Amino acid sequence: MNRILSLAMGLLIALTSTLTLAASQLQILGYHEITDKEQALIPQYAISPATFLAQMQWFKSNGYHFVSVDDVLADRAGKKPLPPKAVLLSFDDGYEDVYSQVFPILKQFNAPAQIALVGSWLEPQDGMVDFAGQAVPRSRFLSQSQIREMVKSGLVEVASHTYGLHEGVVANPQGNTQPAATTRIFQDGRYETEKEYRARVMADLRHNNAFLRRYTGQSPRIMVWPYGSYNQSLVEIAAKLGLVVDLTLDDGPNTGRTALTGLRRILLESDTSLSDLATDLALRAGPHEIITLPGKIMHVAIDDIYDPDPDRQNQNLGNLLERIVASGANTVYLKAFADHDGNGTADAVYFPSRRLPMRADLLNRVAWQIKTRTSVQAVYAWGPLLVSAAASGSVERPAAVTARLSPFSARGRQLLRQLYEEMALAGPIDGLLFSEEPASGDTASGRQEPGMTGQWDRFALELAAIVRREHPDLKTARTLYRAPVLSVQGANQYAQSFRQMLSNYDFTVAAVAPAEDGCVPERALHEVLRLAANHPGGLTKTVFDLAAPGCDRFATLPGEPMAKTVSQLYSRGVQHIAFHPEPLAGDQQATAALAQVFAIKGNMIGAKPRDTVPR
Repeated sequence: MNRILSLAMGLLIALTSTLTLAASQLQILGYHEITDKEQALIPQYAISPATFLAQMQWFKSNGYHFVSVDDVLADRAGKKPLPPKAVLLSFDDGYEDVYSQVFPILKQFNAPAQIALVGSWLEPQDGMVDFAGQAVPRSRFLSQSQIREMVKSGLVEVASHTYGLHEGVVANPQGNTQPAATTRIFQDGRYETEKEYRARVMADLRHNNAFLRRYTGQSPRIMVWPYGSYNQSLVEIAAKLGLVVDLTLDDGPNTGRTALTGLRRILLESDTSLSDLATDLALRAGPHEIITLPGKIMHVAIDDIYDPDPDRQNQNLGNLLERIVASGANTVYLKAFADHDGNGTADAVYFPSRRLPMRADLLNRVAWQIKTRTSVQAVYAWGPLLVSAAASGSVERPAAVTARLSPFSARGRQLLRQLYEEMALAGPIDGLLFSEEPASGDTASGRQEPGMTGQWDRFALELAAIVRREHPDLKTARTLYRAPVLSVQGANQYAQSFRQMLSNYDFTVAAVAPAEDGCVPERALHEVLRLAANHPGGLTKTVFDLAAPGCDRFATLPGEPMAKTVSQLYSRGVQHIAFHPEPLAGDQQATAALAQVFAIKGNMIGAKPRDTVPR
């Protein structure tokens, strides 16, 4: 067994070292205040002037070349290629220190930069301004003369950071505030319509363009989205207004294939050391398109949070958040539909829907609380690929599930497309998990018909494309069951191919980890390790699930041996672990042990940091 595992790990190392995905052509750095933390409006993102100067000197000493947006556009037009190790500097919000601290250094290094300006913070000439709900002296922001001087130098270009969308608005019935640019406002018992939403955004961006043209003498062509939060509708609106370059906080490298409307930035924080910066630059300049460190992933079902009593429901949510923090989880798979009998079929949903009953409007609330009150960096919405044909009427009574709508029936496909459109609008999510529970002898879903394997994946990816319009940096994951790993017959029966799933999805969730009752044989684990090691980047894209849905029941490891099992899987080369919270309930010792093991592997890179997060 050791010889097989050693061979598997050797193959993994050889394959990952020869990946030929495109390396980064451009690094973009996102700064905020260049001042000491003690004087900063947002200390978390404040870089001291001495640190900023040291970073600029480091860039010069290590062969980096400072470039402008003009250089980027010339490269894309085929007129002049970017120099090697190209770096673009960006400064958000328009703080006064960009003039007093940054501008002299830009001139010293002849380094171009762009400044993203919020019109509503600049228009008052004195007094106080509303800085995302906080009263701040106008003097903390750039003056008109300072901006015009920097623009006249030719080193600084003005970008739009919206006129009044750098704030939070009410996003759900529970009153959470979320980024104004991407949120459909909840007011007077209803959500903003798409027509109302687009009109609001269009008016704001048009107003800021006109203001900046008048105030700075320069028409913006760059859009920088507040909090790094954007969607395809915003990109389309910005393009109509001449904003053709969009800077985001998405992860990953900027290659020749990266859209100008989705250029990625590294967000600098106050504790970012030169070593940290060098590491981040090296990761993004390397051969991997997807950059991850090990994921510690908790399955969460909103079914387990929901309660008709609002007080008990809030208590359930609070208990869950505490358990997430204690466990060390950095990712959550959040089941967004109600599944009354546990067969994986959607009988109702936890977001507003035209086609299925809404049990409660909770997806937005739960996802936002997880992302803002725990260390979780990514929330994947677990959406259905099967829906109950009888899903109607009261959602408190289990719906009949003898008839399940297949995604290959016209009615099923139409319903699922609409359902995923609605789910995309309902919550601040970072990914999708497709994990349909197969029924015994399930032929209604079309699984056992020839050629179904590719069709299941194609339709799942079609649904992901629908959601990606609202969440452009969306990641995808799909559950792989035990039978398809062990035999060709199982692969045909379940219409699943491990190799195809590794190619089609960002992550494949292998439900084959050893379970307490032994329903998953060791050879399934060996086979997944072997197949993953023989696929480029296979182990970095495979999640090992400590629950085994392929068994007769959801067999989960009890809390006490879970940490030991995780440690054993790590020793076999496993990178990502998924688990369920139930075994940890009330067992603080087991939770602490699991967190201790998880800490060995570090944290996941893959979250979108925000420059100020509304609550």
